[in-house]
Amino acid sequence: MLTSVLKHRISVIKKELTTDEYNSEVENDVVIYPILKAGIKYDSFSQYDVGDLKRLTNVQRVTFKIRYKPNIDDNCKILFNGSYYEVYGVEIVGRNKELKILTTKL
Repeated sequence: MLTSVLKHRISVIKKELTTDEYNSEVENDVVIYPILKAGIKYDSFSQYDVGDLKRLTNVQRVTFKIRYKPNIDDNCKILFNGSYYEVYGVEIVGRNKELKILTTKL
């Protein structure tokens, strides 16, 4: 993977079950990787033209490519540009070289 492709910054958030003072289970979001460099591919979107520029709107599915990290799975969320994306699939590319994270926008 070329490092020049990894030009976007994302955060990875994982759900963690803890117990509160009343011994009931509480689901908390914990940031496990605060800043990761990622490559992004928009799989499902709408766009419109403004002069010479194309603007993306209504992005639904996004694929993020990052260097391999062991703790990322289907229970994670990704924060990118102020929007949360739910992970529905993680593919390992190569021999633990990189991850392809398939997400949908929340």
